[in-house]
Amino acid sequence: MLKVLAHLLNVLPWGILNPLLSFLTHLRLLLSRKERNTLFRNIKQIWGLPPHSSFARYFAYQVLRTQVQIAVETLRAVHHPELMKLNGVEELARHFQALKTLPVGTVIITAHVGSW
Repeated sequence: MLKVLAHLLNVLPWGILNPLLSFLTHLRLLLSRKERNTLFRNIKQIWGLPPHSSFARYFAYQVLRTQVQIAVETLRAVHHPELMKLNGVEELARHFQALKTLPVGTVIITAHVGSW
């Protein structure tokens, strides 16, 4: 099933992906009640916003849309790794080599994006 979905996403032109992402985000908002409630609770707790204010709803939409977009782009990248552009890999490798020479352990902190 995942391979079929990935194949369909790969054959779609980029112009169709944006409306598809919006549709999938709205569908996810409708179907994932537990996740949606948790998200609105977090928005209220962290930002102090009423859960159904226009800003809270828009913010929740942006969060979920970004997660859907990352998932779709990941599936596309798996099928077409040649389209991926990785910046900083050589620089990162140099930093790791320098860290290996230290006589102590190292803590590495990385960014977190979406559901990765």
